[in-house]
Amino acid sequence: MMNKFLFFLFMVFSASQSLAQSNKISIQGGATITQFNSSVISNQELKFGDIYYLGFERETTSNLLLSIGLSYTSMGSNLIGEAFDSLSVTQFTSTFDFNYISIPLRIGKKIGDNFFGFGYLGVSNRLLLSATEDRPIINSKLEITGRQEAKITKDIKRFDFAGLADLGFGKKFSNHEVFLSYSFTFSATSFSTDSFFSGSKPRNFGSFLKIGYNYCF
Repeated sequence: MMNKFLFFLFMVFSASQSLAQSNKISIQGGATITQFNSSVISNQELKFGDIYYLGFERETTSNLLLSIGLSYTSMGSNLIGEAFDSLSVTQFTSTFDFNYISIPLRIGKKIGDNFFGFGYLGVSNRLLLSATEDRPIINSKLEITGRQEAKITKDIKRFDFAGLADLGFGKKFSNHEVFLSYSFTFSATSFSTDSFFSGSKPRNFGSFLKIGYNYCF
């Protein structure tokens, strides 16, 4: 499926060269709001992270948008757990932080010129750079005395394949564009392995809120 989509984008990029209205260098940054999607892992809270993107975009005379870029994305979740004995219960939070580098491929449509809106659909093949679990230290009295961070990069799958959907709006000034966008992402593959989350198949999903700048040439 991935190879077919890449081939399709290549053909569209090639065909659009004769129709090209402008090329763009895009710089984006913002916040990620993510958690795990799983029927087993239910007691969790959203995790906030960050996203940075540098890419190239082609806009044709029919306002078709084709883009490819390089992105750093922080994802994960806050899992809520309990430690208890016969007398008391202590609730605690473990934070899972997954950091990916990826190459998003997107195709979309732009509406308007000076003030414009846009939408994209795309895919992203993410490579895991690092994964950590930040968990509490709990003593025999069920008191949280501190926290410790464990590296779990080797216990998480290195590749994550996901779908993307983007919506946004912006303003054009000569050959400069500034914009805001909202993106939704949902992984098609699980990051679990035999040594971590082996009892379920959790997947990354969440939203990206970004501010961006395009230089048109």
